[in-house]
Amino acid sequence: MLRRATSPLLPLLLFAASAAAQLANGGAESGSLAPWVPDLGGAPSGNPSIIKAVTSQAQTAPPVLPGAGGWFFSFATQPAGAPGSFVRLSQVAPLAAAPAVLALTGLVQTEFGDHGEARLELLDAGGGVLASATLAPLVSDLAWSPFFVDVAVPPAATQCRVRLTGTVQTGMAVNVFWDALALGASPWAQQGAGLPGTHGVPAIDGAGTLLPGEPLELSLEGAREQAAAWLVVGLSALQAPFKGGLLVPYPDLLVALDSGPAGALELASTWPAGVPSGFAAWFQWWIQDPAGPAGFAASAGLRGTTP
Repeated sequence: MLRRATSPLLPLLLFAASAAAQLANGGAESGSLAPWVPDLGGAPSGNPSIIKAVTSQAQTAPPVLPGAGGWFFSFATQPAGAPGSFVRLSQVAPLAAAPAVLALTGLVQTEFGDHGEARLELLDAGGGVLASATLAPLVSDLAWSPFFVDVAVPPAATQCRVRLTGTVQTGMAVNVFWDALALGASPWAQQGAGLPGTHGVPAIDGAGTLLPGEPLELSLEGAREQAAAWLVVGLSALQAPFKGGLLVPYPDLLVALDSGPAGALELASTWPAGVPSGFAAWFQWWIQDPAGPAGFAASAGLRGTTP
């Protein structure tokens, strides 16, 4: 899912504080790919010029121009092959610190319905994948859109890998473009344990930078279908026993909803202006579920902290 936002400068602002890991040449500003490593294995043409750092890219519509700075990465400078062909750009970066959650942000633009994919992997010292998160398909025709993907950092992780993939849907070229890629500590962190119900422990997730006026998304997955659900919002943590589980937020606000036919919800809003740096809010889902120990299931708690 594309994490939408209104400002193309969002990825540049997200990690103004010290970053947990550093991507080199994240905006293609060196005018080259290095130290990114191209992979043309999914492109039958195998042309080494498919992926380039460019200042503009001529398309059937108006040319693609940088989303930030003066350069960006184009996957469409040469034909790659028939629909299904793909190319990839990757980079491994050391973890300078060990955040609870690492996030990747950037800008993506596509054309002709071609698909982008952003993948963030946490690696051990030997290069083995310990944890990963993937955002796909990324489709943003003829406009730069920010994206956000994060993953909890295992204790044994010493490095991370970013993989950017573009796949042809129509035509012969991979019309996918990337800019302003950055890594840093995510503003989101899970707290406490959830309470299992019909489908196990329901999952809570948050997306967004928690910068003033920027989009905020809170989601629920894995809940009992067509069940009463409450999003508990608190300005402090309570961490109190409740219905056989742990009520993480102090219940300053309760939002009553229905989990729907898929047992999943996604709420979208914007983060308010005037919230100071370091401010935290806590979120948790509680769902009416006869499979729970006291008739309820719950997600873990989720804390969002403004950068």
